[in-house]
Amino acid sequence: MGGVDASAGFAYQHAQAVQMALTIAADPSLHAIRVEAENDIIDVEIRSQDGHLVKGSQFKLRNQSDTWGQQELIDELVRWSGLAGDNPGATYEFVTDGRLGPTGVKVRDALERAASGDMHDIRQLIAGKTGSVVVSDESLMRASIRAEGLAYADLIDAAQKRARALLPNVTSTAEAEERSRWVVLELINTVTERSGLADDDARIIARDEVLALLATPQDHIPSTQWDASLKSKFCASVLARPDVSPVELACRPDVAIGIGSAAEPQLLENWAQKNAVRLLAGASGSGKSTVVLDMQRRAAERGAVVIAVSAEDYIPGRLAALVAGGLNRHTFIGAHPAVGTAALADPDVVIAVDGVTEIPVGTREELEDEFKQFLTADRRADLVLIGRGLTAMRAMLTRSVTTTDLMVCPMSEDEQCRIVKSFYQLDTDTALWLVRQVDHVMHEAANNPLMLLLGARAIALKGTASSPALIFHTVISNIAEERGYPDASVLIAGLGIAYATLLDGQKRYCDTLEWGSLLNQSAERLTNAGHSVTVRRLREFGSETGIVRSAPFDTVRPIHDSFADFLAAVALSRSLAKLPDRLCEYDRARARFLAQLSGIAVGLADRLTRDLPFTAVNVAPYERRPPEDAWFDETNRHLDLLLPTTQARPTVAYWQDTNGRVVATVGAGVEGWLGSAAPDRAVFESGWTFPLSDGQGPLTVAVRIWHRWLEQLLTAPALSGVPVPQNQQESRAMLAEHSTALLQHRLDLSSQMGLPGSDGEALTAAASQQIQFAISEHQVDDERDRGVWFRELAELTAGEEVLVGELSDPEGWTGRGRVDSFVTTSAAQSASRDLQQIINAMVGRTWL
Repeated sequence: MGGVDASAGFAYQHAQAVQMALTIAADPSLHAIRVEAENDIIDVEIRSQDGHLVKGSQFKLRNQSDTWGQQELIDELVRWSGLAGDNPGATYEFVTDGRLGPTGVKVRDALERAASGDMHDIRQLIAGKTGSVVVSDESLMRASIRAEGLAYADLIDAAQKRARALLPNVTSTAEAEERSRWVVLELINTVTERSGLADDDARIIARDEVLALLATPQDHIPSTQWDASLKSKFCASVLARPDVSPVELACRPDVAIGIGSAAEPQLLENWAQKNAVRLLAGASGSGKSTVVLDMQRRAAERGAVVIAVSAEDYIPGRLAALVAGGLNRHTFIGAHPAVGTAALADPDVVIAVDGVTEIPVGTREELEDEFKQFLTADRRADLVLIGRGLTAMRAMLTRSVTTTDLMVCPMSEDEQCRIVKSFYQLDTDTALWLVRQVDHVMHEAANNPLMLLLGARAIALKGTASSPALIFHTVISNIAEERGYPDASVLIAGLGIAYATLLDGQKRYCDTLEWGSLLNQSAERLTNAGHSVTVRRLREFGSETGIVRSAPFDTVRPIHDSFADFLAAVALSRSLAKLPDRLCEYDRARARFLAQLSGIAVGLADRLTRDLPFTAVNVAPYERRPPEDAWFDETNRHLDLLLPTTQARPTVAYWQDTNGRVVATVGAGVEGWLGSAAPDRAVFESGWTFPLSDGQGPLTVAVRIWHRWLEQLLTAPALSGVPVPQNQQESRAMLAEHSTALLQHRLDLSSQMGLPGSDGEALTAAASQQIQFAISEHQVDDERDRGVWFRELAELTAGEEVLVGELSDPEGWTGRGRVDSFVTTSAAQSASRDLQQIINAMVGRTWL
């Protein structure tokens, strides 16, 4: 076992020992625990008041890629059998954070039946596999196996909850939290110290000792301070994390200004500016969380503190507790909410809150209130918010707060190759071949690190990789096959039912109690559909495949958000769940997956054009509709939603040519489903006529008509007679005029589109950003060559469009160019270009 693995194993055993120490505190019949028993069979003993062994536990850490098989577990039972005879009445439990293989599950299940007297299965399993040792039935009846999938942080969190419930004389929630943290920290220190002692009796922790810790009043607890020592402990815990990214992804401004996208990519920390909040936006799987954790590691290397937390762990009104949890994330260092409050007030600290757009609206509003209070403080930490959409993140801040809007830069082929090579341990040539195959199949989607890795695996498995949904299906099915689940198709749908319910509530996570209830509902629904599935089977499938993970704060969540969206779409595609009547941002990803899995039914198409029109554009290629006369009415419904009310609806006619192909004719004065009664040549040539490929239907036609209208709307007249500035004053005046006119043109264009719902709001919010310039004062030979810094702001006071003078700190400015870059293009042309870029980003591919 390597050094890192050994350390992790000891930490896991010590965290389990803390749980057992709290167990004896709750039971007066118990006397003590002993860590590292006199034998190497048991890691922790529980002893009764009269000194007898009550329970022995063995704790084993195991890599998630490996499983416990039948023979390994039988060997442990053989070892226990010798000790069982000397300790009548004692029970033995083998506990692991790893997964049981198919044969390991059989051993566990057979022991459960043996406990109730049914020895048949366990006797058959161990027959001929115990060497020369005779294993008694009585020892087997007292043995059990538990695979729980809980990591160190989960166990510590659970221990704090147990300690909190055992505290006497508690006067407030804050006191309970601080005292329970201290009790657990003291128990960890005690377990760690005593487990290394040679004397067997010295390795005992008595119940009275645990009760004394629990009874210690708050004023006797040495308070953990936010000081240099604690900061050093935190940095050390970050650096002890073994996984280091093979590629450090850079960020660039996420702006509508076309020239802004050419700004030099930089690491996330280099985009910091005083009093500004950095907003890192991007699609699921685009690498946002990895970028934040990489920034945290680089900061720790130089002794600086970046606290990364998940908004999903936020409890309303407890921002300080969330920050304290972030400090304890990698190793429990005893941080409590008061420490979190101190960190929030430390200007040298960066606090990065991930997933702020992925929590329910009510919870987000509570967090928004705390952010607004935090941002008005005289002394505060630097704040970074991470989420899927800039609009939702900006809404969490007051308009007076300056933001730096960022996105993760698309990866180069070399970076893609390094990620695939490192993750799958491949040689360079194989990794490069896979990357190029993924790029060929997935195009722009291959820039998403998660989809790149999944796509590479799907192609390596010779599975279908023609869409993200089919890639997920290939990969998950392969994992299930490796884990020994022949009924994976049903189990995938079962998890999908649970996640569909969570998504209906605008979240992808819950506590363990709610998860159990959701799985119970899933099992019941599957049973009603003719499948035989138990809650336990669903739970084990989720944890053993790694799709579902337990997390600190008693949270159950998917390995990645996109897995929840895909699984929910599977349930939808099999009619085991239903889409909401109204779609919102939370439904965008599962709607895309659903279209890729089963095409676009009428109900989905109607919802998308009404609620998420840019997603309708994204999924139109997956329509897969057979021709029917209902297409005409459907097309008109879509156009009523896509085109503004001020725009006259073009006529649309469907007909079939002599080869049986369906043809659409737009704007020729004929309409309806004409079937084989093709219009006269002169008629269809007077309009816009195009044939439809197999599967294309009314949504495709409506999207093409909308595309054509948008292209016309966003085509600005060329600028003629461009004035040339002669001096700095003229440059300043022209840039100020350009800034004001550009904003107005953008708003006019977004208004003319008339989109309702979240897509319309996001479009207007992006168009409402106003460009600000800063021009230099130095002498230039040609005024058009004068240097210009530029950036976009959500709010700009009249007269502040152009700043003059050298910038003392250019951080926070999007980029730099020349006066000529802006004054030679009309504001109307720039606005059209900007709206095209905004819309393409919202569609998810280059559409306009």
